[in-house]
Amino acid sequence: MNIIHIDAGKEWRGGQQQAFYLHETLVQKGHDSLMVSLPNAPMTERCRQAGLPQISLPIRGEFDLRSARSLAELAKNKNAQILHAHCSHSLSIAAWSKMWRRNSVVIGARRVDFHVRKPLLGAWKYNNSRVNAIICVSEKIRQVLLADGVRPDKVFTVYSGVDLQKFVSVNPAGWRTEWNIPAENIVIGTVAAFAGHKDYPNLLAAARIVLDRHRKVSFCAVGDGALLAPMQRQVEQMGIRANFIFPGYRKDVGRFLKNFDIFVLASKKEGLGTSLLDAQAVGLPVIGTQAGGIPEIIDDQKTGLLVPPQNPKKLADAIVMLIDDAVLRKKLGRTGQQAVSRFSIENTIQKTVAIYERLLTQD
Repeated sequence: MNIIHIDAGKEWRGGQQQAFYLHETLVQKGHDSLMVSLPNAPMTERCRQAGLPQISLPIRGEFDLRSARSLAELAKNKNAQILHAHCSHSLSIAAWSKMWRRNSVVIGARRVDFHVRKPLLGAWKYNNSRVNAIICVSEKIRQVLLADGVRPDKVFTVYSGVDLQKFVSVNPAGWRTEWNIPAENIVIGTVAAFAGHKDYPNLLAAARIVLDRHRKVSFCAVGDGALLAPMQRQVEQMGIRANFIFPGYRKDVGRFLKNFDIFVLASKKEGLGTSLLDAQAVGLPVIGTQAGGIPEIIDDQKTGLLVPPQNPKKLADAIVMLIDDAVLRKKLGRTGQQAVSRFSIENTIQKTVAIYERLLTQD
C-alpha cells in the first residue's frame, strides 16, 4: 500500500504519538508511507530524527486550498492510494484535495468526543462524500458521530494503542531527590495537556480535599498548554503549592510514571485516554472519570477506579481509598497491567491496516 499521513498539529500530544507509531510501523513492514506535517513542528523533527519519510507543508487553516492542491499533486506524484488525516485541519485539507485528485481514499482520525453538528464546517467535513471513512479511537466517539448523522458504514472504532515495552528499561532512581519529594510521601500523578476538557480545576479541587486528610501526599501534573499558568496561580491561591509540582512538557515521561504511586485522569471529556494506558503498562493503579472512552479502558474496581466527571469529592474519595489501602493499590496495578495488553500498538496498527485494505477493495 501507498499511504500519505497528514498531521497539521503544532504540538506533540497523544494524537501525534499515534500517527507516528502508525507511520513508523508501516515503513518497517515495507509499505510506502509518507508523513506530511508542518515545517518545524515536533512531528517533522521526530520523523527526521527517526529517518522516516517526511515532507513539510505549511497548512494555514481549514480553507488552505493552496496546500490542498499541493497535497493532491504530491499524492499523484507518489501514486498514493490513501490520505490518512490525523487531525481536524488535516481532514479538511485532504477532503479539499479531492477537487484535483478524485481517486484518493480519504480517512480521518477522530480522537475527541465532541459533537460535530456545529459549526457547519464540522458537519460538512464528517458527512460529505469526499471523506471515505472516519477511524474513532473509542466506541464512545463512534456513537457521537452516529448521533450526529454520519453514515454507519463510514465510521470505525480502532482503539489507540501504546508501546507496552516503552518504559521497561527506564531507570527511576533519583527522581524524588530531583523534585524534592519526601521519601514517605505518596505521589499522585497525571500526564495531560493543560486544556479545558482535561478539567484540571476538578483535579485541583480534589487535591485540596485529599490534603485536608493526608499531608504526606505530593501531586505532580506533567504537561503544557494554555491553562498551565492559570492552574499554577490557582494552586497558589488554594495554599497547596508546596504539595503540587508542575514539570511542564517532558520527554522523560517514563521516569515520572515509574515514580508515581497512583495515576489520575480527571477529564470531563476524553476521546480515550492513552496516558491511562501508559500508566497501566508500568503497573500503576489508575483512577479515571466516567467521561468519553475512559470506561472502555477501566473496569471499575477491577482494573482501576471510575468516578463521575466534575465531582471533586468523589475523585478525592477514590484517591484517599488508594492512599489508605496499599494492598488495593498493588491489586489494581497488577490487574490493570494484565488488561492493558488489548491496547497494544500492534493491535491498533493491525486493525487500521485492515480498514485500509477494505476501503481499497471497495468498488
